[in-house]
Amino acid sequence: MKKFFTIVCVIALFLIVSCSIFVGFASHEGKKLDSESQQFVDNVVPKILRNWDFSELKKYYDTDEFKKLKEDEISKFFAWSNDKLGKMLAYQGSKGGSNVAYFNGKKTFTAKYLVKAKFEKGEADIQILLSNANNEWKILGFYVNSPAYMNDAKALATPAAK
Repeated sequence: MKKFFTIVCVIALFLIVSCSIFVGFASHEGKKLDSESQQFVDNVVPKILRNWDFSELKKYYDTDEFKKLKEDEISKFFAWSNDKLGKMLAYQGSKGGSNVAYFNGKKTFTAKYLVKAKFEKGEADIQILLSNANNEWKILGFYVNSPAYMNDAKALATPAAK
């Protein structure tokens, strides 16, 4: 009986140590990915927003995902955003983090950030979705939300505007 309890204790100790090592490794890797992805966002997004530069967005966008988009519509949206918001005056930072997922034995890194920026004609929140393949962060999604856009939406919704 004593031998049985000794074996159970050794197995339990092994599991505890193994889990602790895994959690420590995952925490370290997670902090590293958070730092890398936030640095990417804080370097790239101001370049894109400074003058609503579509070519900068395209440069950092995931190639496969970009093929699914309609370039002319994005280009028009950037021109419209430049008209509605103007040039960026202040990049107010990003908040978010990265995730690690395992699917079919493959490790996938993604990140999601919310950026705040001040422009000549208003403020905007920009949500950035990222993926990391081959140790390179790429943009998967770039979503802009601003009260400045609402003026056009309200005008379109009123009967007088029709």
